[in-house]
Amino acid sequence: MFAQIVPKLKLIQLYEKDIIYSQDDSADLFYFLFKGEVQVYADLSAKLKFEHILPEFKNFNLPLANYSAGSYFGENDFLCN
Repeated sequence: MFAQIVPKLKLIQLYEKDIIYSQDDSADLFYFLFKGEVQVYADLSAKLKFEHILPEFKNFNLPLANYSAGSYFGENDFLCN
């Protein structure tokens, strides 16, 4: 399996506030984080239906995870697809 992954490796640079993928998207890449950090959020606004009560809450993002240098993510979708 490792021999199949290595040719697909590529180095990319992301910047602050870049969106890697959105909720309900499948991860099409497996990310290894060499520097910086990534924060993962779930948007609960559709489930909680705040907009009719508090219109200013169009998005209600709940932090789920933080990844830092040395971490990886996206492996489940990438390896299963």
